[in-house]
Amino acid sequence: MSTTPKPPASDPSPHITLAQFLKKLQLADSGGAAKHLARSGVATVNGTSENRPGRKLHAGDVVVIAGTRHVVDLVRSEDGDAGDA
Repeated sequence: MSTTPKPPASDPSPHITLAQFLKKLQLADSGGAAKHLARSGVATVNGTSENRPGRKLHAGDVVVIAGTRHVVDLVRSEDGDAGDA
């Protein structure tokens, strides 16, 4: 019996989604609220307007929300969570 190898992950580098990032910044109380906020187009990522809550952010990306600049700094915490601003 042979097994088919799994394809490599599409993006193996560390990342956080825009919705997760908005929640980390405490701009939303829940994941659903964060997705809704992201879809409203409140953020720009690296100078481009972004409304996709699943947009992957990587270390060094610049996110501007309501005129405030945030640089993504992915740091692993003790609970395995990534994505501090």
